[in-house]
Amino acid sequence: MKLEVTAKTFIEELLEKKFIDKNPTPEELFEELNAALEHLMKVGLSEKSRIRITKDIYSHYQAKNSEVPFSITDRSAPKWIKSKEADINWFFWQRFKSLIKSKLRGREYINRLEETVNKVMDGIGDPSNESNWSRIGLVVGNVQSGKTENYLGLINKAIDSGFKIIVVLGGHLVDLREQTQARINEGVIGLNRNKEPFGVGLDVHQAGLEKKPQPICLTVDDDFKQKNMHINLDSISGAVILVVKKNSSVLKGLLESLVKDNQLKPDSGKKSNHQLMLIDDEADYASVDTNYDKDKDPTTINKRIRDLLKLFNRSAYVGYTATPFANIFMDPSSYSAKLEKDLFPSHFLVKIPTPDAYVGHKHYFLQNDLSVDYDPVVEVSDYLDIFPEKHGKDLEVHSLPESMIDAIYIFLIAYSIRICRGEENRHCSMLVNVSHYTAVQNQIEKLIAGELDYLRDESDFSFGYELEEAKNKSNKSRYVIERFEKLFNEHYLNVDDIEHDFSKVFKNLRRAIKKTEVIATNSSSDKSLDYGASEENGLTVIAIGGNKLSRGLTLEELVVSYFTRTTKMYDTLLQMCRWFGYRPTTKSLCRLFISEDSFNWYRQISQGIEELYEDFRIMSQSGKTPAEFGLKVRYHPTSPLLITAKNKLQIADIIHRDISFHGTKVYRFEFKRDEIVNKKNLDYFKSFANSLLMENDCECLDDYSNSLLIKNVGYEKIIEWVNNLDLIGLHYVSNDILTKQLHKFSETGQSKFRVLIKNISKRSGKYKITNPDNGSLESIKINAFKHGILPSLRVLELSRADTFKSKSLELGEKSDEWAVLDKNIRDKLRDKRGSSSSSYLTFMNDASRNFPVLIIYTMAILTKQDNGEYKCVFDAPTVGYSLSFPLPPEYRDKGYTIKDLKRLNKENSVTYMGNDILIKEMNDLEDWRSYEE
Repeated sequence: MKLEVTAKTFIEELLEKKFIDKNPTPEELFEELNAALEHLMKVGLSEKSRIRITKDIYSHYQAKNSEVPFSITDRSAPKWIKSKEADINWFFWQRFKSLIKSKLRGREYINRLEETVNKVMDGIGDPSNESNWSRIGLVVGNVQSGKTENYLGLINKAIDSGFKIIVVLGGHLVDLREQTQARINEGVIGLNRNKEPFGVGLDVHQAGLEKKPQPICLTVDDDFKQKNMHINLDSISGAVILVVKKNSSVLKGLLESLVKDNQLKPDSGKKSNHQLMLIDDEADYASVDTNYDKDKDPTTINKRIRDLLKLFNRSAYVGYTATPFANIFMDPSSYSAKLEKDLFPSHFLVKIPTPDAYVGHKHYFLQNDLSVDYDPVVEVSDYLDIFPEKHGKDLEVHSLPESMIDAIYIFLIAYSIRICRGEENRHCSMLVNVSHYTAVQNQIEKLIAGELDYLRDESDFSFGYELEEAKNKSNKSRYVIERFEKLFNEHYLNVDDIEHDFSKVFKNLRRAIKKTEVIATNSSSDKSLDYGASEENGLTVIAIGGNKLSRGLTLEELVVSYFTRTTKMYDTLLQMCRWFGYRPTTKSLCRLFISEDSFNWYRQISQGIEELYEDFRIMSQSGKTPAEFGLKVRYHPTSPLLITAKNKLQIADIIHRDISFHGTKVYRFEFKRDEIVNKKNLDYFKSFANSLLMENDCECLDDYSNSLLIKNVGYEKIIEWVNNLDLIGLHYVSNDILTKQLHKFSETGQSKFRVLIKNISKRSGKYKITNPDNGSLESIKINAFKHGILPSLRVLELSRADTFKSKSLELGEKSDEWAVLDKNIRDKLRDKRGSSSSSYLTFMNDASRNFPVLIIYTMAILTKQDNGEYKCVFDAPTVGYSLSFPLPPEYRDKGYTIKDLKRLNKENSVTYMGNDILIKEMNDLEDWRSYEE
């Protein structure tokens, strides 16, 4: 084993030097590996060691993370990390990075990790800023997708850049706090509980680095205890780290110690000038204020966290969660005179990218992973007679359901396959979560242990023979072996990356059975789920648990899960998904046993979380912050599921989003404050207009200021327009949603588009413009059109998101929808064109209106100056547009109102819970539409 460790270290260093500037291809990697291994085998390296080293290095060195992280950050703290990168001694980050490399993460993976951590650091702001500041943000990542590794990296960079005190809320249970502490010992402190070098503290990770004062962790041995610990920050040279349980009395003791030891009086303004970073792991749990009555004190944990932040003039709160539902439904305007602002992530939000080898909700529940040729989910129902959904702690369990025994057999098969692959010394876990009662869990532990004893006896009797001979040893032998074989054939026989047949797997089953332990992870158990103690040979375990396995606790290399627990909340169900995670070598082995109802619920939740992540992406692209961008989560009124606990839905309300687009208009009239983007949009408009005029019949409307009307424009052209114009849209009708609907219309043979390029004959003279020679006022020349397009004047305001927008949703006129009709229809409706009783619906509802419309507007954007005059914003005209869609034939010419259309489209709508910001946006939209009508 010692030679194997030395050989592996030698090869890691060799590969690092060889591929210093790039990620190797599989062929390049194997070529270098084989050359090195051939040499090492000449000096005594065994064949088994060669297999283990090859599998280990290949699977992890090729770890990729092709998803790009994105962030949403407000403008009050400018990005700073890159500008100061060369001025900071990154000692702690560099040794952490060395530790990650030693775990054989690929270069691309490490680069993504640093990129994501840097986005969080930018969101926090420069800690050397000596003015007072307080930043609150949220980091979101899928369950088991690398959040802990991310905040370990963040802590190291925070120490390097000047943060003095770092408090980590490490979960609400003792085990969770200890798990977090162990990871911080390895990834930040560098010492184990015996004060021995460990993790980043090993010399190999510090070689050649300019050292800094070692951070002091006051909670290595135990949680914070007020009477035993003192925290005078001025007397400590390095950074101070505390990993504490998310518990009211613990936080109270920490608060009192900080106040006493540092002589603070926050209510009278005497605060610490040191920088505090507070990392809240599982920030949706217990941290959210569920007391919405602003006249009352917040809930206890929320109050304690806010009290902690209030002790410091310079502080950053960074929440981490996989289930941000409760966080986005917090009131962004909530403020207490005593506690100041709440924990809504008003300053920044960062989405952690998931590694390519991550197995999560898409893999199990959305079934759109085309890379797999098997079903990872097994639906079960036979457990109900043994574990009723509603049972008490007195439930007596006398037997295991056959589906659970199947799951145990499959776990043993999976581990046997891993032994065939040379992965015998890697951890391998199975989860059983069917009850939160410890008494029930302990009974299940005994029954599973009994099943394994039965298999051990049988394996001793017959598994030492060749397959067919073993079957003939006894009827019992044949039954057990054929059950293993049947399950292997059902789950693994035709899976591409499983190259071993059952006869080879069978040879390792006895070793798999012998090594497997059974542990109930609850407070009454005397067994410990200690992966660290089994690092050399790996722990193979079937873990039975409830609440401990439902949030935060990680089962290493989890392969098979048997889960029948029920709850009615999105966030709780997602947190129970401990079977999600990074599976570079075991993805094809992973199986989930679950009920049909639970599968459907998880599928529903998966759709909701994917749409929420898409909203985050759109928010990032729009340049808005969480305080400016309305968010929503899909909600099924007929489903028993709740998005989160009702007392966490502080400001949520139900909204309906039409997905049919019948009789609706979509607007793109919000513009980035970016001269380059504005010019790029104008150039694309010219190119687009020229191609339309060359390829289609065009009518110059002499009764509408020589506007251009182009008919029979294909959907592919409109989709190209939507995707190429860089504008900010109404996020609840994003470009993705819009183009999907356009594709659907095209596929179902809907009428083609008409495109109106709006022109005006002259401008209003009511605006006194300070820069009248500005280029945005000039007529736009289109090669295929003899007349120029004269931009209109539009007065817009600069939003908090650094975009130009109007208080009105519409920047055109209602008569624009009149102009797209055929001339005989226009003549018939001419009197209604300027009538105060008509609206755009008057013309959209006409029986002849069986086509969708794109109306393109050009404008010179003006802003009002303090002296009452107006100034052109850009040096070139700005381009915006609207899209309108016809009603179905049976509903046209019926005189429908806005309310009628809402009723019409309700059957084609999706229901969401929206937060306060979105509700206000939707109300503003309805107010405007009602006004127009």
